[in-house]
Amino acid sequence: MRKVVGITLIVILLLTAMAVPAVAGRGRGGGGGGGKGGSGGQGRGGTVFALAGKVIAVSGVQENEDVSETITVEVEAGNRLVKEYIGMEVTIVTTEDTRFRNYGAPLGAVITFEEFIEGDLVSVGGCATADENGTEYFVAERVTRGVPLDCVD
Repeated sequence: MRKVVGITLIVILLLTAMAVPAVAGRGRGGGGGGGKGGSGGQGRGGTVFALAGKVIAVSGVQENEDVSETITVEVEAGNRLVKEYIGMEVTIVTTEDTRFRNYGAPLGAVITFEEFIEGDLVSVGGCATADENGTEYFVAERVTRGVPLDCVD
């Protein structure tokens, strides 16, 4: 009887150990999820991306009461989602929730969108999402200026 109870407990523990990762992965995008190159977890409103490169253009366009601030970056490195964009220019949309940081002294200092200029080296993290027509675009959650790109081939 003890042997049957022991084996039953072991089977239950093994089943629980296998089920926990499967349940934990739900809602995080797991593997092959959305966007070009589709990989990685889901972030707020899209697939998480990370890239580094050089600022090619900085733009602030006002339409009625909305201001659309964008940074165009020539991609030098990135996660799997942006690998196909390496060597290309991508436009990054910023929002009122985007955090702007300075990499240099003082380390991590908060800066404003207006401080970005052409030629800045940046690291950008955010979510790739698509509009109603299926066109993919990148929305920055964080843009860090002054990032050294020494490790980029």
